[in-house]
This record gives sequence, structure tokens and C-alpha cells, in this order.
Amino acid sequence: PTQRHGYEEYSFLSNYNLLPASMMATAWLYADDSVLEGASFCEVGGFAFSIPEFHKIFANSAGFYLEIETNADPEYDSTGLTRLHMHGIDGLVMPSAASSIKDGALNVGVGWRKGNITQTLSQFGQTTLKVEASLTTDQISPQSVQFKVDYTLTNGLAQLVTESYHLTPKNLQVSTTVTGTVDSLVIFFPAFLFDGQTTSSIELQETRGTVKRDNSSESFTLTSLGSKFAYQNKMTYSRNGYLNLFTSDTTEKSFVYVIQPASLN
Repeated sequence: PTQRHGYEEYSFLSNYNLLPASMMATAWLYADDSVLEGASFCEVGGFAFSIPEFHKIFANSAGFYLEIETNADPEYDSTGLTRLHMHGIDGLVMPSAASSIKDGALNVGVGWRKGNITQTLSQFGQTTLKVEASLTTDQISPQSVQFKVDYTLTNGLAQLVTESYHLTPKNLQVSTTVTGTVDSLVIFFPAFLFDGQTTSSIELQETRGTVKRDNSSESFTLTSLGSKFAYQNKMTYSRNGYLNLFTSDTTEKSFVYVIQPASLN
């Protein structure tokens, strides 16, 4: 702590480090041993909700959890699908922290091209490229969570991005449509490469990228496109380490991808 290695500039021992310790102490003080242990909210799932003031969307299907940033602060985040977690799966093998807008604006999801100009959903946020997001829920149960996010964009080439999510206990399917004066779409898959100690194994097939760390893996599969993934040989910084970038281009105005985690034990 005295060297502040790995600390955010705003993080000190008196706040973020002591917060979980105080939560555990409070839980111990109020614990009642006569109450039997049961499943927690995050283990059951079956929800999708937004917190507009916090510009976040959270969803969970039987413990498979996702987080979406809907209006990124450029210092810390970028807009779009930011985080996926599942019990028993390495916390870094799937998306866990996007590259901030100031560090390169890289998230799982969509971009678009017009001539020599490329823009991405991840660039929009609390900047000159404005975004407003709305959540519409559809089927909601612990075994199947379906919802839609509409991003209305200002000052960009695209005017509307619609992402339809289907989250199950086993995988996530996302269908994306872009409305605007664009020539083509580009799909971004940032694979987690290196956290300072462990290097991920990354495999690339025609329409599938796979990341492996320790005993966990994540596959990212394009299911609606004839185009192939291309390796960009570009490392981008995130708060958890370095990301490697894979992209795929299409002249269609929509695409579908599936993210599937797996335990290798």
C-alpha cells in the first residue's frame, strides 16, 4: 500500500480497501445462525434492470452475470458490453473491464465505417459523441433473460444502435442492428491477453475466437456472417491488463454473435 502499486489515483486504504472488510464485519455482526443458508440473488438470477443515474444495465441468468455501460465516463469506461462473469470461470477470461475512451475506447461490440472514417459504439459517452440508452425487457426468468438496448447517438455517422440480448445459464447471444449513413459494420472482439503475470492462450478460426486462461475458456462466435475474423496485432490497455483485438467486417447492417464460457477441468 505504501508504494500504491496497482492503485487507481482515487483509491486509498481508507475507502475501497476497507469497504469490503467493513461489509464482512457488518454481515458477521448481524448474522443469525438459526437462519439456514439459501441461494442468493446473484445465484438465482432472472433479472435485467437499468440504473440511469449510474448509466449501467445489469442482467443475470442463473448466475451468468453481465454488465453494460450505457453512457461512459471517458476517464474510466467505454460504452457497451463491459463485463461477463460466471461462477467457476476465471474472472479475466471473459470481458471484465473495457479500455476507457481516453485509452482507446475498446469494448465487445459494433463499429461502422464510412469512407476512411471508423467510429465505434464504445467511443460514445460523456464526450462530444453523445449517447442516450433505453432498456426494454422481454422474457425474464432464471433460465432465460431477453432484453433490448436502444442507443440513440448524436454527432456520429450512425443514429441508432439496437442490441438484442438473450442470456441463458450457458451462453450469451447478441443481435446488433445499426441505422445510419454507413458503408459497412465492423465487429470488435477484445481478447484478454496479459495481466502482468499470466498470458492467455488465444486461438483464431474463421468465425470464432477462443481465449484460455488456467482452467477456463471463452469462445466468441459469429453466427450470421460470411466474413472472417482478422487479427489486428494491436494491444490496448485496460485496468485489468492488456487486450488483443480481433475484428470482422460486413456490408450488412446487422450481425449476431455468441459468447460461451467453459470450464476446462
